Amino acid sequence: MRYVLVMLGAMIALTGCSLKRDFVKMQGQVDSLTTGQREMQARLAASDSLARAQAQTLNEIKAALWDLSEKITGKVEVLDQLQKTADTAKPKVDLLPIGKAEPESGLGKKPVAAYSAEDYKKIYDAAYLEVTRRSYDLAIAGFREFIKKYPTSNLSDNAQYWIGESFYAQKKFKEAAAEFEKVIAQYANQDKVPAAMLKLGLCYQDLGDKARAARTWQQLQQRYPKSQEALLAREKLKKK
Repeated sequence: MRYVLVMLGAMIALTGCSLKRDFVKMQGQVDSLTTGQREMQARLAASDSLARAQAQTLNEIKAALWDLSEKITGKVEVLDQLQKTADTAKPKVDLLPIGKAEPESGLGKKPVAAYSAEDYKKIYDAAYLEVTRRSYDLAIAGFREFIKKYPTSNLSDNAQYWIGESFYAQKKFKEAAAEFEKVIAQYANQDKVPAAMLKLGLCYQDLGDKARAARTWQQLQQRYPKSQEALLAREKLKKK
């Protein structure tokens, strides 16, 4: 480039002022092009540097996300294992129809009369199984058979109670009330009476007799003040 300028300078010296002006003008254009080229190169270098920085940042983000994903996956696997362990260790509980009372298998209770343990349990457990299946008519028939065969059993009050529950679960509140009244009248010293009184009050309430329901719950609190059913009855009365 300098060689060219030197040659042009010589030509200008020979050709006069006009060519000198053209040379100066041309030299300015060359300088402008050179400056523009340098600026373009600088911009390209800056753009390339920015692109490399962005690519590095993107790779760092991907690495961080991958690490986080692995940590989350590991925690999920641990939680799944804990859930499986809990499910394995959790005891199985029979489903109950509407009501507070828990299922009773007769274990730990001795029949008053000398009944055959096998026959004694077979009928009761078969009837209760129908309750868990929501086959309430079969449950009622089974419990009635149990009461007929073992009227003095310690599970007779339970059987009578579940007859009431089976009617209540079918929304046959009048029939259910009659069965719960039998528990209260015929098994006064047995442990199903508080539950029967609570459900009897619910039957009256569902039948629209709120005054009778309230009286039943008040009697429950008076007779069995420390029972769980009495606490529930108190809550029912507060809502009236």
